[in-house]
Amino acid sequence: MPTSRRKILRMAGAIGAGGLLSSCGSIGSRNLHLTSREAECSSYGARPPNPIEGYKCCDGSRGSFANEANLPNPIEGPIEVISKGYIWTEGPTWVGDENGYLLFSDVPGNAIYKWDSQTKTTSTFLKPSGSPLYPTPYHVREDGINGLVLGRGGLIGCDCGERAIVWIDMETRRKTIIADNYNGKRFNGTNDAIISNRGEIYFTDPVYAINANYHNALFELGYTGVFKIDTRNRVHLIADNLNPNGISLTPDNRTLLVTDSSGWVAIDLDEEGMPLRQRQFIPREAAGSADGMKIDHAGRLWTTGAGGIHVFSSAGEHIAFLPIDTNLGNCNFGADGNLYLANCDRVIRAKIKPEFA
Repeated sequence: MPTSRRKILRMAGAIGAGGLLSSCGSIGSRNLHLTSREAECSSYGARPPNPIEGYKCCDGSRGSFANEANLPNPIEGPIEVISKGYIWTEGPTWVGDENGYLLFSDVPGNAIYKWDSQTKTTSTFLKPSGSPLYPTPYHVREDGINGLVLGRGGLIGCDCGERAIVWIDMETRRKTIIADNYNGKRFNGTNDAIISNRGEIYFTDPVYAINANYHNALFELGYTGVFKIDTRNRVHLIADNLNPNGISLTPDNRTLLVTDSSGWVAIDLDEEGMPLRQRQFIPREAAGSADGMKIDHAGRLWTTGAGGIHVFSSAGEHIAFLPIDTNLGNCNFGADGNLYLANCDRVIRAKIKPEFA
């Protein structure tokens, strides 16, 4: 994030005064960017935004992992830093064939970037990616897009600033809100998404996008949910009893995997893509806390965890471990045979071994 934006955030923090508001107004009809409740939070900002220094994340990881079972490393060769200088990267998404490019987001930096695999250069794809409000309102912690996934003829984004799922035209870069509420109640701050073969969008909705000082005032749903947007853009509740973050879908489209404070949870789906049952897939004790994850063509789960990336078989067996001693967000696969990782203020990649490709 440019220095000027850091200064603006600090200036906004200096303006706020007083104690936490017990309420931020009543729920009103939403205009283009703010509800009346959000507008009052902005106008009478009781607390400044969460400090930008909270994103200094490269000093540690999600804990240590001893690898006592001597699990093999799924990558070969060195880990390469392909782009750096951001605040918190997320959403790595490959576009095209082996000569294609990578899109990734800087969530608090409010931008999506494009890394070209041929020129090895990074350019701005969309900025602002999320909320266009400037300076950032007090109630917003993350105003950009977080998770990204290709689908529906464009790019699907989890827009933290707008607290919505959006569709982005790849040519014009114009953004359209698909959904921003469930039964009239605003989402908390959409985080990560996956799309089914039929075009259904599954996504998680934790509270990280909202300044913690305003959780009580702006927490309309009362839970952190997992949702589905069907092909007619109707929103369906999948789970309301989890603390979700990352999400992925098995190759047969019959099981969702979602990160939770308990570990990794499986949600079996019926033929209509609705939940049948929920079960523990991997306990937290196996690999610590997690952020993002992806399932490969063989049904293997690649997920962030304590000390790096952990790989589990489709049966939940711990089969590989890639040590990385700094914090990771999400991961994804490139058509060039590399694993791409959002690694706090940078994006890194490593070549996947043939036996794991």
